[in-house]
Parts: sequence; structure tokens; C-alpha cells
Amino acid sequence: MPRVHVFVQARLTSKRLPEKVLKNIYEFNNSLSLINNRLKRSKKIDEIFFLIPKNKENIKLKNFLSKKKLRYFEGPEK
Repeated sequence: MPRVHVFVQARLTSKRLPEKVLKNIYEFNNSLSLINNRLKRSKKIDEIFFLIPKNKENIKLKNFLSKKKLRYFEGPEK
């Protein structure tokens, strides 16, 4: 059976609501935690990865993902 990987894009640089992915939402710390917890419920998903831009504006995001032991890849924003 093939393995299923989910890739979630996340970044902190938003003009309308900066750092929105780290804002508190519901009973979870933030939307990234909410998304991760909902995806983990699926029996069909083997791994979850967060895709983040490699730039200085996203250091806080990288630190959050590392602290929560969530897998991520850094790459160009475009």
C-alpha cells in the first residue's frame, strides 16, 4: 500500500493579519496545532510536513515547529 504524505504550507508574512498561523484559535494554541491535530486523526495519512519559507521573518515559525517536534521543510517562498 502506498504511503500518504500531507504537505501544509505556512508562513508568518501576511499583510492583512501578520503571524496568523500562530494566533490562538479554539482550544488549541493556534491554527497550526489545530490543523496538525485534525490531520493526525486520519488513518490514511502516514506523515505530515509543514512547508515554510527560508527567510528571517519565519524564524519564530521554525522555532515553534521545532519545539512541537513537527516535521518541516524550508525552501524559497516563490
